[in-house]
Amino acid sequence: MKKIKKLFAFSLSAAFALTSCGVHATSENESNSISSNSSSLVDASTASLSETNSTSDISTPTSDVTSASTTSDILSSETSSESETEVEYISAWSDETQSDFTNILGEQLPLAPVSVDYFEDNFEDDNKIQNIWISDDYVGDQVSNYAATLVENGFTKSESNTNIYYKQNSDNYIVYVQVTYNAFVGEDYAFNIIAWKDKGVDYYTSFPTEKVEEYLGSTENCVIAYEADTYYYQYVTSDPNYISIFSPVSDDSETEESYKSKLLAANWTVDESNYDTVGIEAKDENNTVEVWFYVYSDTFVLSVQTIAKDITNNVKIDITADDFSSDYSDYETTKTKGNMTYLYKNIHDSDGIQFKNSDKGSGYLYNTIALEDGVYSITFNEVDQASEGNEQYQGYITVYASDTINGKQTKIIGSLGTTNTFILEDAKYFTIVNEGKYSFNCSSISIVLNTLITAD
Repeated sequence: MKKIKKLFAFSLSAAFALTSCGVHATSENESNSISSNSSSLVDASTASLSETNSTSDISTPTSDVTSASTTSDILSSETSSESETEVEYISAWSDETQSDFTNILGEQLPLAPVSVDYFEDNFEDDNKIQNIWISDDYVGDQVSNYAATLVENGFTKSESNTNIYYKQNSDNYIVYVQVTYNAFVGEDYAFNIIAWKDKGVDYYTSFPTEKVEEYLGSTENCVIAYEADTYYYQYVTSDPNYISIFSPVSDDSETEESYKSKLLAANWTVDESNYDTVGIEAKDENNTVEVWFYVYSDTFVLSVQTIAKDITNNVKIDITADDFSSDYSDYETTKTKGNMTYLYKNIHDSDGIQFKNSDKGSGYLYNTIALEDGVYSITFNEVDQASEGNEQYQGYITVYASDTINGKQTKIIGSLGTTNTFILEDAKYFTIVNEGKYSFNCSSISIVLNTLITAD
């Protein structure tokens, strides 16, 4: 059986039913951090189609989900044996929690059997999706009780992760709720609820050419469409990122051989030497776009990725912490470095470059004179990572490309991790801004221009 390194750690049938989602919590035997959720249906680096579909192990209480219970039944359930005093349960969510439900999920969650002392916070995960976290170490194991309440209120239990329940809300997004009884932080076990909203996969009745062009940033050398009745589109955040399009096979569907013939007719180069690992690979005649495709489990799968450009001889401008003062400035500062003039505000030297968060007046930087050859890429080096257990405080940066000063016309999707790279291709202007609620820190910023280095 084929092994596909880059694709599908999920059941395809579950994917089409919108029941798959990523693991969101650590196991009971771990007491470290909240791992980021990923409702993405495609896993970029760990999948193996030769393996049985499964998510990471999560130890859950052995009790089965009970039949539908009334709220009063849940609120009168037994408290944790660890608690020495009688628990006072809530009769309604707090105003702050209700506000977060509305703003982040788009709807209210059913009342849970938590105490008046429950903890609630929200955070942004690695995929830049806002999450709500509710935790209570006074009420003991309430997983089965709240699971029953969720089912009563229209949620469906995930087939791939028994801790997760989901429901499509009024704006066609999917609300996910994960309920666990484990030790996220510290030594004490707690009843935990983590909820988030995600679009999941995009569904199309024709090949999503516009989405592919949007990802590639160009209408040239666009990927050739394949034939199918329906198409599911997914952007995959990885390093580097890529997009995946997959379709159930029908009598009129594309085959591997017929699609290969289309690519060859369009002067693409085809390579089948790594078929058992990644499927059939192909590159366009300009060597700017790479695809890999295969048919598995009655599903045609096509993935698309841009090919990294050789920038060895390109002009690179490095912005370091030394280019900023030790204090945030309340005014805009203009500076020229190399052949680039830029303006910045709310950025300072803090043992590295720090962009102020949006609540305090977002740090931003943009060029003020057009770069005629264009900017190819912007890379943030040695990005500070939130410590274990504090992932919700991770800072993120946003990059825009435009043809006017600070135009913010096109938001660029970049890679995440200790190195964040954003490919702009040939933008005349760029804008870097911290739109998040936490500061963003890196050691330096490398801006690669399309201008080539000339010999002296």
